[in-house]
Amino acid sequence: FMSQFGTDTKPLHAGFAASGGVQSALFASAGLSAGSDTLHGATGLRHLMVGPDVDQLADEMRGKAEHGQTVTFRQEDVGDPLHIIHHGLKIKQFPNCGSVHRALDGLLELRAAHQFTAETVDTIHVRAPATHLRNLMYDDPQTPAEAKFSLEYNLAVGLLQGRVGLADFDLKAIQRAEIRALFSKITKDYVEALESDFPTEVHVRLSTGETYMTSQKMPIGSRERPLSDAQLWQKFEGCVAATPNFKKADDVRQLLQALESNPSVRKLMDALKGA
Repeated sequence: FMSQFGTDTKPLHAGFAASGGVQSALFASAGLSAGSDTLHGATGLRHLMVGPDVDQLADEMRGKAEHGQTVTFRQEDVGDPLHIIHHGLKIKQFPNCGSVHRALDGLLELRAAHQFTAETVDTIHVRAPATHLRNLMYDDPQTPAEAKFSLEYNLAVGLLQGRVGLADFDLKAIQRAEIRALFSKITKDYVEALESDFPTEVHVRLSTGETYMTSQKMPIGSRERPLSDAQLWQKFEGCVAATPNFKKADDVRQLLQALESNPSVRKLMDALKGA
């Protein structure tokens, strides 16, 4: 639920989903049976969660919904193909809400190309799908969790530092005056279009009057723009740095480097236990 965005409970969603998936697989392998009409049936999930007008709503949403909001469930081809194998892992470059990634990619791209600084930037204007910007609901974040769902905070950090990492999401970091002073430079347009139909635009105007613009259709870390090996190791180092008591980082690195030739997940998990 979006009501959990910006709270400590939001990351639990993925954990509960993974836990439910593992438990369901174990139940099925043990021979536990279940109703076959639980998704689409008259007493199933759709009617329970939506109500008796679910079919009418599904027809109205057809072709217009995104983020899975279709009120329908494909059953015939579940696992064919298995998405994690077909699409691979989608590894986030930044430890924040994915809805900010296209804008942040665009800003960092312009910053690297034109070498501007926070002092020389007059305004940053973002035009993005409304669904993305509605997810980024905190324009004045007060907690680390809220900061992960803030367009203003993440673009301000990217503008000032040229990077956004785990260290930027503790309480002291989000209270930095030099970051908050940049919020007023950032504006946004909610574009009522599907994310697949409208790329995120980042417009930067300098105090000298120069303007730059970039358009980002897919974020870095997606299947179309996968992270490079260098970017993956940079993310690994950032995670290690955020866990100072972890003493097996070198062991984990060696196991990861050898994973293709010696794919022992058990050894890797044993090495990660100390974290």
